[in-house]
Amino acid sequence: MRIAHGHVTRALCLTMMSLFVLCGPGMAEKSIPEADALNARALKLNDTGNHAEAIRIEKIALEMYRTRFGLEHRFTATALCNLAKFYTDNTEFEKALPLFEQSLSINEAVLGREHIDTARVLSFMADYYADIFLYDKALYYAEKALLIRKKHLGELHDDVSYSHDLLAHVLEESGKFSQAREEYEKALSVTERMHGRESSRTITCLNNMAQCYGYTGDYDTSLNIYERALRTAEIIHGHETVNVANILGNMANVYAYLQIYDKAIALNERELAIKEKARGGDHRDLMFALSRLADIYKEMGEFSKSFEYYERNLRILTSRYGAWSIYVTGVFNEMSILYSIVGDYEMAIRFAMHAQQNRELLYGKDSPKTRSKLWLLGNIYLKMKDYQKAALYIEQGDNKFSLVNLYAATGKHEKALAILDEMPVQYNAPLRFRIWHSTQKGVALVGLGRRAEGIEHLARAVEDIEELRTRVVADRKGFFEAGEEIPHIQAYRELIRVLVETPPGDAAVPEACRKYGTTPWDAAFNLSEAIKARVLLESMARTAKEVVFPEIPQDLRERERRLTSQLRQMNSNLEVRYRQDQGASEEMDARRVQLTRELDQLVEELRAKSPRYAILNYPAPVRTRDLPLDQDELLLEYSLGETGTTLFLVGGGGVEKVLHIPVGRAGLEQKVAAFMEPLVQRQGDGFSPAAGKELYDLLLRDAVAYAGMSREMVIVPDGILGVVPFEVLVESVAGEAVRYAGDTRSFRYFQSASVLTFERTMQGKPAPRPLFAIGNPVFSEADARYQAANPGVAANGSAAAGKRSGYRALASNRQWGSVTRQAEGGGDEIRYDPLPETEDEVKSISAILGVTPRPPDVLLNLEASESRLMMTDLGSYRFLHFATHSDLPGKVQGVNEPFILLGQVDKQGTDDGFLTMSKVLGLTLRADMVVLSACVTGRGKVMEGEGVMHFARAFQHAGAKSVLVSLWEVASDATVEFMRVFYGHIKAGDSRSQALRKTRSEIKDRYPNPFFWAPFVLHGEG
Repeated sequence: MRIAHGHVTRALCLTMMSLFVLCGPGMAEKSIPEADALNARALKLNDTGNHAEAIRIEKIALEMYRTRFGLEHRFTATALCNLAKFYTDNTEFEKALPLFEQSLSINEAVLGREHIDTARVLSFMADYYADIFLYDKALYYAEKALLIRKKHLGELHDDVSYSHDLLAHVLEESGKFSQAREEYEKALSVTERMHGRESSRTITCLNNMAQCYGYTGDYDTSLNIYERALRTAEIIHGHETVNVANILGNMANVYAYLQIYDKAIALNERELAIKEKARGGDHRDLMFALSRLADIYKEMGEFSKSFEYYERNLRILTSRYGAWSIYVTGVFNEMSILYSIVGDYEMAIRFAMHAQQNRELLYGKDSPKTRSKLWLLGNIYLKMKDYQKAALYIEQGDNKFSLVNLYAATGKHEKALAILDEMPVQYNAPLRFRIWHSTQKGVALVGLGRRAEGIEHLARAVEDIEELRTRVVADRKGFFEAGEEIPHIQAYRELIRVLVETPPGDAAVPEACRKYGTTPWDAAFNLSEAIKARVLLESMARTAKEVVFPEIPQDLRERERRLTSQLRQMNSNLEVRYRQDQGASEEMDARRVQLTRELDQLVEELRAKSPRYAILNYPAPVRTRDLPLDQDELLLEYSLGETGTTLFLVGGGGVEKVLHIPVGRAGLEQKVAAFMEPLVQRQGDGFSPAAGKELYDLLLRDAVAYAGMSREMVIVPDGILGVVPFEVLVESVAGEAVRYAGDTRSFRYFQSASVLTFERTMQGKPAPRPLFAIGNPVFSEADARYQAANPGVAANGSAAAGKRSGYRALASNRQWGSVTRQAEGGGDEIRYDPLPETEDEVKSISAILGVTPRPPDVLLNLEASESRLMMTDLGSYRFLHFATHSDLPGKVQGVNEPFILLGQVDKQGTDDGFLTMSKVLGLTLRADMVVLSACVTGRGKVMEGEGVMHFARAFQHAGAKSVLVSLWEVASDATVEFMRVFYGHIKAGDSRSQALRKTRSEIKDRYPNPFFWAPFVLHGEG
């Protein structure tokens, strides 16, 4: 896309042309002042982006010229040309072409084929054809216009400079970059000779030239030219002007392309701030800044921010240009890609179809520009594994990336490799291209039986992904899902698959993978850990560093200081890598590799001599040799693949066995959803032992047979398996008798083996106080408890207090309740009723643990508020118990995180009564266990490479060693009894996992359906 200055330059040329034609010297006839004024006004409106109004006014002027002078007149021809240009700028191309052709025909007939005014029409027609991808025609008209202008005006003229710039643009768009650079140089030379080195027109030439150098990979020259343009613009226009903002945005483009995210975001945000101040918050000039920011956050995996920027841009552009414009179409394209990345294929197809329909309206159904984007639809169907439809669209489109992805997915490895070999990786290629190329080449080579070469390429992709991850300046939770062509996680999954399929007897680890382990299984396990709960591990380390300060020997500290300082300096100047020649760039890469290797060796020493320091300062995926497992423990780590699932059985000595489960991610998602549906939909009678048996046979049977009865199982799930209660999987069915996996053994859950290692390495002193508990909050001023404490306050409304004392809110989905305020008072809103039984629950637990139920240890009724909670020193308690409502993100309008509902009366400051996950992340805890005696606290969004985003994760981040959460909406009475029994076993000296198993068994005797006895699972230490 051309930069904003380029568009302004052409608008200025059009203004000069029109006024010269209508008012210039030597004219035989006088023009019409009223029409001239309308013409000038239309030009100004078009220049400011109000194309529709410009078109309306220019039509009036055209009619006036036509009425006075007739159709075959130069004034009429000029108005026709103006109107065609306005239609082009408004992306109404089908209306523009007949007007251009009519204007050209009149000029050639009246003025001659080589008249200077004819050249101006030719220029705009060249621009028009470039916009619709017809470059041969664009080149023909641009060259013809340049020859006419040079003949009449000589070399030194603004219109000649403009023609060189236009010709360069056409050459650039058609991929003839060396010729384009020559024309840009000529345009700049003419402009500098006419206006000097510091002029607005010089800035325009510099911008366009810089963009061309960037396209060809000469990033140093590109940035140098942009920097010169920026200095000049700041001198001429000032630092906080739109001209400066445009250059900042163009520089941000280069940094974003190179994935130097911190600089790209900083430049884009400055651009946006300047334009918002100068133009307002809904001006069309914001569109490029908003799109760039959306693109960057999409690449980094912070999808919510990306959606925000795209949606804001869409509102501005739809309001300005209408839903069918080329600008809106571009946003539709990007939102389609974003929806596809997050797995919402229905929305992805909807946006892609809208975009395709717009292109058909704009360019025609058979236009190259219309067909060129069909690969967008193909990519969506490819992710949906509908390979027939994917091929239909991708093979019509013009995108080699999509073709390679299609061939890789359908096993056509020779075809994929042939295209990849035509796309060599340059020394300064951005990481996104290197990652994609290495991943797909590795897949193709392995598919063709060239296993060693394939592993080398996949390992290279993993290394580049790890480097890219360090550049992400936003929340990294979505990083492994991100990736426009293929998700970042794919390279890891492919490499894991190849390593676990190592032929029997081949125990040697390929050279490229030796850093991950000493055997293929160990290396595969370490790679599996690299895509599990990385953000959680890193955030836990940051939290612990605030209170733990382990020391290391002076010699190691000095080595650490030297290495980290050098690496930090190199990483802060990443752009240097792309601004040097190949030799210097490769030397810099080699130096970085060497420093990284030395730091890895140092970290290995630190892990041996000061493990607490190492795990706090270098929280990395754990190696099997460093796993602190007891002899009676067996860790089961699952790794989902596309066609199958890998199960690592890991003991204290490393990986003991690897099992293959012949069902991949999509298949398991279907089976788990069917199994869980009766439980999560509160239809316990629909629970299917047969579905539970099927999952047991897939996920547990062989592992149980291997482990025997003496080993406790630690589950590290992957993806959808993070919401499965393994205890409820069915071992056997004999008539009415159902034997569950949890009947005879305990299960504990960790988000990763690395998180387990962190917890055990960082064991500290126990908190001094036994219990903090909160329950039975007051949700409404109509509640009798509030009325008793505030006798002068009357309850609003006339409904009975018993029906009004719950918390009422607007649902965000109709299946959950009312979504509009029209139902106010109608009883159909989503409502959370008081829970008086939780007060009995809290008091019973307090009695068991010997705690008097009063503040600050126990908060009940009006005291059960967010304000009182935050005033309490939660870090001083061993057990934290929450007995109230909780729910999923989006259930209540405006609350977009999982939440625990606290008191809704007498709220103070920022207290809104919703204890959300983000608030929990800000707590500092030393708890042995947090118990969430509430609904669905163990459910949440499943994110690739991070697991389920639920409250267990949040409380572990805050410092809790273990968290008891629920996987479905719990039955209140059964839960009260469950908790009494559970804490009784804790008090009797049972471990947390033993107490949980015994409690389940006792509750199951009274309530046999799993809905009642199995909602709670334990994350963390048992």
